[in-house]
Amino acid sequence: MIQPGNVYNLVREIADEMGIKNVDKFISTPPTEPPPPSAQEQLGQMQAQAQMTIAQATQLEAEVKAKELEIKAAKLELERIEVEHEMALKEEELKLKGIELGFEMNSDKNIKA
Repeated sequence: MIQPGNVYNLVREIADEMGIKNVDKFISTPPTEPPPPSAQEQLGQMQAQAQMTIAQATQLEAEVKAKELEIKAAKLELERIEVEHEMALKEEELKLKGIELGFEMNSDKNIKA
């Protein structure tokens, strides 16, 4: 595979053979690039990414479960409030019935007397 450094070396060699002095005035050294990662390095990177993805998925699952528990707790609290409200309503109805029955009983006594 031909790389920029190879081309630079070829042009420099040709210029030297032709007798051109100060070749660096005309061509510049290519920047050095890091070599591409080896297959083993790529495999390591892919494994690290896979582990990171698994960790993120696990974290998201935990967050979803926590939210589900919050929703269940809120529903239970709502049911408790509804039951308390229903009980208070029934209690008031019973008091009202008692008052009505007491009034009827007093009315019957007044009539008989």
